[in-house]
Amino acid sequence: MSRLQIQSVRVAEVAYFAQQAVDKLGAGDIAPVSLARARAWTANPHAKPDDVALLVAYMGTRCVGYFGLLPSLMQIDGKLEPVHWTSTYYVPEEHRSAGVGALLVMRALALRLHIAVPDASEEATALYEKVGFAALPDVNYLEFDLQDANLPVRALRRGLRRVWPAGAQALEARSGLGLAPLRAVLYKSLLSGGTPSGALRADTIRAPKPPGDFSFVRDTATLEWMLHHPWVTTRLSERTPAHYFDDYRERFEYRALSVGGGFAIVRVKRARGRTDVEILDHDVADPGVLLRLALETAQEVGADRVCVPARCDAEVGRSPLLRRLFRTRARSYMVRFVPGSSAASQIDRLELRYSDGDLVFA
Repeated sequence: MSRLQIQSVRVAEVAYFAQQAVDKLGAGDIAPVSLARARAWTANPHAKPDDVALLVAYMGTRCVGYFGLLPSLMQIDGKLEPVHWTSTYYVPEEHRSAGVGALLVMRALALRLHIAVPDASEEATALYEKVGFAALPDVNYLEFDLQDANLPVRALRRGLRRVWPAGAQALEARSGLGLAPLRAVLYKSLLSGGTPSGALRADTIRAPKPPGDFSFVRDTATLEWMLHHPWVTTRLSERTPAHYFDDYRERFEYRALSVGGGFAIVRVKRARGRTDVEILDHDVADPGVLLRLALETAQEVGADRVCVPARCDAEVGRSPLLRRLFRTRARSYMVRFVPGSSAASQIDRLELRYSDGDLVFA
């Protein structure tokens, strides 16, 4: 059996490494990073050329796992410190019993970095806990999903009967009810009356103030990077073969909008025939305007799933139909700060936002 080896790939070389890896793919091989992601990583405004972007495990010449690290910043009482988010951590099932995943994590810890983890799998969470990662309080958000089994059509019909009887009758008159007519009736009902959001394309984006004295940084430079260097591609021909984390979307766009005296960034994505609308970053005083913006966008693109910040909860609660549709979801986070550091001694002060981590990029 070939000896297991770990290669460190730095930010300055990750794009070249990704292309070389794809060019050398053989039957049954896996690609350790997608081409679109690698190109975007090199433009990260908070990454240094020598920062480690990727750890790749090899048995002989075959990749058997990888662990991505996304350089970012956190601020503690006005002082900035580097932190690295985990990204694209994957080991094929047939190699997990060999301890490849644990070895990748231990190699990352040997770099002596502050490391944060967004929404780890159950299996990965167990491993992180064993090596000293601490779980943070979950971050809640609101979601409704028309393809979710927890949203039966009969509940939608009951809600429509209450707020729009004529629409409910028209809906029930259809045979073979599908999602397309359901979406059309639903969004028309949700948006009937009320004040339009008045959203306009924003020429410039200035990031909102961090939520607390100890928090992760999403500054203007990060937002501009996100808008102009997407991690995914909408061209099937540019899709990276054999990469576990899919980098192709049928539709993918960020919309930076001036709304309600502030701004919002809305992500629209379509993959495998499913369209999602999510409010990502925002600096809007009125959560009602934010909710309406999400619903207007969802109506425009025919969304199956809509996500909004938890602060929209009171606005959702004012509508019987919205109360039936939206569910509270939670995103989990874990961190392991360098032992003995000021960050490690103040974990309880750390404040999170839904937009923290790498998940908003994909």
